[in-house]
Amino acid sequence: MQANRPEYTVLSHFETVYRPGERALASQLFEALGLKVVDSGKYVLGFVGDTASGNLLENSITTSEVTPEHWAFEQVLDKELQRPEVAELSQTYLQALKTAPQNRPHFGIAYSSLESWSAAVDGFQRAVEAHPELKGRAQIASKFVPGSPGAQTDYLHHAFIHTDIIGTSCLSLGLIIEFQHYAENPTPA
Repeated sequence: MQANRPEYTVLSHFETVYRPGERALASQLFEALGLKVVDSGKYVLGFVGDTASGNLLENSITTSEVTPEHWAFEQVLDKELQRPEVAELSQTYLQALKTAPQNRPHFGIAYSSLESWSAAVDGFQRAVEAHPELKGRAQIASKFVPGSPGAQTDYLHHAFIHTDIIGTSCLSLGLIIEFQHYAENPTPA
């Protein structure tokens, strides 16, 4: 433990990859997500707010170019996803991922106020509109507010962004990123 620092446990980072040649696009996506973007050479880092620890590499989403063996797998997977029997299944899953993402793999970024959440959602949409290369590759797939159809709680505002620009293991199907704001603390002390 570092001197004069309280003990803590935080989520350090979320590591992702991008396709060969899409580094600049990944940076644009991070900017659209409202992250502070730093290019460290090997990685593009997107910082989510301030770190609790003071370690500037924590509280980040990182991305780097997909490794050769991962890219070879992605190319085979892309080809297989074109087979009619697999294409239908993947489209069904992708539709469910976009329209009912709450119980499917994703990660979330929390906002402390409804105003900051709304600004982040609106800012993302404006960034996509301003950068044509993001259109069709990153979009708000679904949005839920308390009382809306599909909402799972009466205290959570959330917007789910689907992108295939970055991912963890299956770039073809993409990744879901959630912007969320709790109108009340669901776990009061």
